Amino acid sequence: MLNFARRNYNRALHAWLLCNRLPLVLKTPVWPVSDSGPCEVFLLTYERDVLAALWAAKSFYATSGVDWPLTWMQGGPICSESIALLKDHFPGSRFVASDEADSIVKRSCKNTGCTNAVIETRTKALLFRKLVDVTALCRSPKLLSIDSDVLFFYSADELISCALSDSISYQFMRDVRSVYSVPLDQVRGPCGHVLPECVNAGVVLAAADLMRLPEIDRLCRTKDLLATPFIAEQTMYAMLATKHGHQLFPDTYVVSQQRGLTTTDGKPLVCKHYPAPPRYWFYREGLREVIRLRACGSQ
Repeated sequence: MLNFARRNYNRALHAWLLCNRLPLVLKTPVWPVSDSGPCEVFLLTYERDVLAALWAAKSFYATSGVDWPLTWMQGGPICSESIALLKDHFPGSRFVASDEADSIVKRSCKNTGCTNAVIETRTKALLFRKLVDVTALCRSPKLLSIDSDVLFFYSADELISCALSDSISYQFMRDVRSVYSVPLDQVRGPCGHVLPECVNAGVVLAAADLMRLPEIDRLCRTKDLLATPFIAEQTMYAMLATKHGHQLFPDTYVVSQQRGLTTTDGKPLVCKHYPAPPRYWFYREGLREVIRLRACGSQ
């Protein structure tokens, strides 16, 4: 009986947080962005995730103070009012609808001599758009992909420094374990290296020159890449890193479904990725801290 009551309480609290805390992002100041810059930011979203995506973007831009170009990508059904909301809160940002992205990706694949492997993988694995579409759409020397379940509490100085540097390796968050659709030793890099461990694609920083559709096309033929479709994109990033190298953000960039806003040695987190629904601590802990710190300029 006690467990039943606790579950009901948690469900009720989660529903309250969704209805009351999530919409507070609409009271935060707008953030104009440029149409060009050293790095372009990408977020994939859809109707049910629009407010969370706004929190993710607002927390990054407001804490870091940059005006880098921002592109919203359609990841599912979304109404015209929500699209307008995204663009109103980030004047100068662009929204790329699914049909427009389809045309751009197909044209880019044709122009670079790709087979149908990229298109088929992108069709079967929705989150693969976070990799392929970003490759085709990016207009800046560097690109930054942020998931809508990521929050920034303080300025991501390390990330920004890397984005402004000449570094060309991939930058990832460290996952709690290696979560890929293929075994670590199934794909080997040019020097015989297996897949790097614990790559998480919640926040990805990369040089645009590293994102080559022909190489992605070749790797799309990897056996079992689509065995678990929702992690195919993360697996692909790990495969690309075997050739081009990678670095992990500091331990103040955390991936966790558990409660906590400090590292094991007590340092405040700069960024936290709350993967997988129902994102309980994203709403109860993360948004509360962002609001407390006024990390979005919230009132």
